[in-house]
Amino acid sequence: MAESAFDIARSYVLRGWNPVPIPFRTKGPKDAGWQDRIITEATVGRFFNGAAQNIGVVLGTSSGGLTDVDLDCPEAIAAADDLLPDTAAIFGRPSKPRSHWLYQSTLAETAGKANIKFTDPIGKDTLVELRIGGAKGAQTVFPGSVHVDGERIAWDRDGEPREIPGSHLQARVAALAAAAVFIRYWPPQGSRHEAAKALGGFLSRADWTVDDITCFVETVVDAAGDDEREDRIRAAEDAALAHKTGGRAYGIPKLDELFGKGVGVTVAGWLGYAPKKAEKAKADPSDTAFKIRTARDLGGTEFGEIRYVVPGYVVEGLTLFAGNPKIGKSWFCLDVGLAVSLGGECLGGVTCEQGDVLYLALEDNDRRLNKRIGMLLPFVDPKDWPAAFQYTTVAPRGQAALDELRKWIEGARNPRLIVVDVLQMLREGRGNQESQYEADYKVIKGLQGLALEFNIAIIVVTHTRKGPADLDPFEKVSGTLGLSGGADTTLILARGATGATLYGRGRDIEEIETAVEFEAGACRWRLLGDAAEIRRSDERGAILDALKAAGRPIGPKEIADVTGFKNGNIRRLLGKMLLAGQVSVAGYGHYTLVTPVTPVTVSENETPDPPFMH
Repeated sequence: MAESAFDIARSYVLRGWNPVPIPFRTKGPKDAGWQDRIITEATVGRFFNGAAQNIGVVLGTSSGGLTDVDLDCPEAIAAADDLLPDTAAIFGRPSKPRSHWLYQSTLAETAGKANIKFTDPIGKDTLVELRIGGAKGAQTVFPGSVHVDGERIAWDRDGEPREIPGSHLQARVAALAAAAVFIRYWPPQGSRHEAAKALGGFLSRADWTVDDITCFVETVVDAAGDDEREDRIRAAEDAALAHKTGGRAYGIPKLDELFGKGVGVTVAGWLGYAPKKAEKAKADPSDTAFKIRTARDLGGTEFGEIRYVVPGYVVEGLTLFAGNPKIGKSWFCLDVGLAVSLGGECLGGVTCEQGDVLYLALEDNDRRLNKRIGMLLPFVDPKDWPAAFQYTTVAPRGQAALDELRKWIEGARNPRLIVVDVLQMLREGRGNQESQYEADYKVIKGLQGLALEFNIAIIVVTHTRKGPADLDPFEKVSGTLGLSGGADTTLILARGATGATLYGRGRDIEEIETAVEFEAGACRWRLLGDAAEIRRSDERGAILDALKAAGRPIGPKEIADVTGFKNGNIRRLLGKMLLAGQVSVAGYGHYTLVTPVTPVTVSENETPDPPFMH
């Protein structure tokens, strides 16, 4: 007898997964709030009964970091066994067998998005989708369900998902997507030897080992049905070895020529490969004519994923980071720089991709830096401090500084971040015929040009000026609008009556208003969450403190007198707190604390529902 939806959903709960009810033969939940709900063994019967239902599982933190690699095309399915990490949890349906590979990772906490799609740069269909469950949430329809086309979804391997670092899993999925593109567009006979050479050279440029290149090309050739397997593998290995011993190798332009326009740039973006300057097309400085293209041309171009240095906050390009003097900007940047150089965490839990860092500590000296790094890395032996973190306390100004930065970028193994602390120490004096706006814009654009050319992040530290409390924080940046106007992103660290806030605005990031806190003992800034929510929580706490201190029912005016908040704000918050069960009414216009309820004793064999389930 087939198991019921209730039995299957309950079995998923017992495995630590969070199921979600879905109408029969459909793909998506119909009820609101499914992303935030947690179904327990005690509540599973409320959502699953004897009726025909599909069963989804919420991905991400509520299911122990469950992550789904969804193979959307036959090319990806064909290459998955060779290129994906092995796992004991795989399922699919007859027309797409083994198309869902499950893992446990921390991607939902670090990636800041529900899924990552890898799209065919030519056909525009999805090749592979890495379903993470972060941001607004994601779910996958699991075995025990019936697909919209009537096929039953069933396990191929019904074991435990493999636990794997998120960055490693994402890199392997990106490689699988790249393989799917090359399999799909493997050229006709006569160009295949050249295609294998192009892959070998390109992947060597992307810093792959020869062994990894051999495995990748072997997978592509087999899945593409190329019967001259040994020739293709040898051609790829020869090209890779030639590049690693100083010879020339094909790059992005050759991939576009052999596999189709846009393939090279797209795959390079997936693999995190930023071509060196020599590989990019050289512009003719004498050519000043417009280079006009059509919207259709633009629509046919696939761009690589934007690379974050600090996910959600610092992205490739130039970030202007401003704040009042002595607020702690240098501690913030030093924490970020060390985290990137180590591939570790900063700001209280944000994981950074590892890379080389250059810190221009132009207002510091060796003694102060030594002390500060020791405070930020208290459990690391100084002999083991990261060699990938490089610094200087002196630098030339103007164009000479840009030239030195270019030399460092071109010589670094994996340049990811430059911090200029502070901008004033890099500025040249403005010319007689030059406005202050022009001078500000020029210095920022020079740094921005380097960041965009090499796909790295440059953080430039500067100060804010005083202004009215209600002035837009971004208008307080010291200097002219040429500074913020020339930057890709502007971050403002400000302290007000309700605490410190990190504001952010830019071309490639969501607008940010995050409450932050400086932990004096650890000398680190920590992200607390959305500023508006945190402040509201602080205000509610102050109201509760006032009611507790009074020891009797009191009204909004008296609470306002004690807390210093506006009477109207107090009234609105009291209404919300009443609905939330935080306060109770005690006579007309007066409020008091809610009387605590004696907790119910739970036996050792029972697990109580989370508080928000009641």
